[in-house]
Amino acid sequence: MRLFIGLALPPEASLWILSQRPKYLPPKARWIPPDQWHLTLTFLGERPSCQVELIHQKVAPLFESCAAFFLRFLSLGWKAYTLWIFLESHPRLAKLSYCLHEALGLSSAFSFQPHITIARSRQRMEEKRAVFHEPPLFLFTTAYLYESILSPSGAVYRPLRRYDLREE
Repeated sequence: MRLFIGLALPPEASLWILSQRPKYLPPKARWIPPDQWHLTLTFLGERPSCQVELIHQKVAPLFESCAAFFLRFLSLGWKAYTLWIFLESHPRLAKLSYCLHEALGLSSAFSFQPHITIARSRQRMEEKRAVFHEPPLFLFTTAYLYESILSPSGAVYRPLRRYDLREE
């Protein structure tokens, strides 16, 4: 199983993104369905299905003590082959990602850049960004352990375990 942990988008955030995304994509690019959008916190890669429960046991305590996040979308732009919504950095969000990596024995030597992939292209795109003016804050309250199922038409993300963050 190909696994990762990510924050689910609140419905109002998905609607806002839909209102902001460009109308056209370059040839051979495709939109990712909004119900598949997420903010990846930790990519675990290929794991045997028997590890799902062990992973859940390791990460559940981290989420039980974690407060929900108010996050703002900063810009829209291509990053190599993907069209991203870039989010503001948040110290608690970066710390959560780091703690997840540590709890799962994964390398935490990386720069966490919160983003949501909303489209993919088969050709490398020029890296340009369009900045959002006065974007609203959105409250992210739910995380999942997801399975990423690869197919010729693109990956499908299936939630396996749910984690509710505390609302303060």
